[in-house]
Amino acid sequence: MTETPTPSPDGSDHTLPRLVRDTLPLALDVAVEVAKLNGVCIRPLELRRLDTHTGTVESFNIPCGTTQEAKCPPCAQRNK
Repeated sequence: MTETPTPSPDGSDHTLPRLVRDTLPLALDVAVEVAKLNGVCIRPLELRRLDTHTGTVESFNIPCGTTQEAKCPPCAQRNK
């Protein structure tokens, strides 16, 4: 018996028609909306810290800190 493949919800396979794949949300749009709902910055700045003794580099993100609602609503609300 052969099983019929089930279409993946992200539309990466081509078993779904193009019209259906085009109506699925993009992953970036979903990530931005989740960040807005949780009050997290959607445009963080990445900084790197170098430990001069060991030579290791540590990366971390800080909020963008904008005051304009159109650019990053969570940071604008925080900075009012």
